[in-house]
Amino acid sequence: MSARHHRTTYLRRPEDIAGLIRSRREALGLSQQALAERISVSRKWVNEVEQGNQTAKLGLVLRALNE
Repeated sequence: MSARHHRTTYLRRPEDIAGLIRSRREALGLSQQALAERISVSRKWVNEVEQGNQTAKLGLVLRALNE
């Protein structure tokens, strides 16, 4: 029987969300452009979110996290 390990990620700052989106996008092998197309935003928006831009719309951030 193997133990299941869960890593808890705390999202306290825009940079935390930025890192989460970037690392997951990279793990999936998606370019910023590919993610942008999947969530119907510009590549510039993805780049700004991944830089921790605090003015990104929450609804779009949630869409990026869900993708």
